[in-house]
Parts: sequence; C-alpha cells; structure tokens
Amino acid sequence: MNSIISRIAAVALLQLFLTAPAHADTVTGPVRVIDGDTFQFESGLKVRIYGIDTLEKNQKCAKDGACIPCGEQTGSIAVTLIAKAPITCALRGEKSYDREMASCSTVDGKDYAETIIAAGWALAYRRYLPKSGKGHAYVTAEEKAKASRIGIWDTQFIPPADWRNRKMRLECER
Repeated sequence: MNSIISRIAAVALLQLFLTAPAHADTVTGPVRVIDGDTFQFESGLKVRIYGIDTLEKNQKCAKDGACIPCGEQTGSIAVTLIAKAPITCALRGEKSYDREMASCSTVDGKDYAETIIAAGWALAYRRYLPKSGKGHAYVTAEEKAKASRIGIWDTQFIPPADWRNRKMRLECER
C-alpha cells in the first residue's frame, strides 16, 4: 500500500514539475540604461546589476571648484559600454526594489560590472560580494581605477549609498 501511495505521489510531483512555468535563468536583448547599475529590457523587465553601486542620476562630483554631473556621465558611460547592442543577464533569483538582481555581459562577452568599475565609473558593492569582496575581481578593478585616478576617482564624490540613504551632499550640491 505504501509503495502505491509513493508512486502516485511521485507521478503527481512529476506532472506538477512538467507543467510548471520555467523560470528564465538568463535574458538577452537590447536594454534602456536607467542609470549605471539599472537596465530595462524591452519586455519591461528591470535588472539591478549585481556587485556594483554607481552614482545616482542627479548626483554630482566636485573637481577644481566645479560641480560636475557625474551621475549623468555614469549613465552615458554605461550606454557607451554596452554600445546599444544586446546584452545577456544571468538572473540571480533575488530582487532589489522591484528589480531582478543580475550579472550581465556585453555583446563581446565582457562582464559589464567589472568593465564599468575598471573604467572608474562604479564602486564594488563589497557589502553584497562574497567575503565582503576580499580578492574579488570587482574590488581589484576598483583599486586599480582608484590608484589611476580615472573616472569618479579623479573627483570628490559621496559614495552612492551615503548619498541615497544618509542624504549626504557635496557643498556644490546644496
């Protein structure tokens, strides 16, 4: 009797599995850049790029006494890096503010996050990286960009998380 019940249960589970909608592991296509770490696919799906934090659209940097629209520049750099070509994003099964967390690669197969960090326009989001980012490629790329003083590392800026959450602002933004 127990073996009959076990078989019936196994068949029921198999039928459920075979008829359940599949969860897409990856999505590929052209995107609209919302900002340096958020893209939207034509389907409406918004993805938040895993492992990085970029300046917000309205965020400014300061250099030589001038206030620079670094947040806007970050979005422009993102558009340049993906070259308006389709990108592929591996969905991580997590959400952040109604956006799917994803690791994305450009049409030439480069890791988008590592590329924008290496260009000096994003920070490694250590808080979300394994082991707080120790030895992670994103942290290494950030350290090199910072040492080379490229992108935002050649300016004064407020880390994006502090700008968003603590409402910290540069003098030129007030």
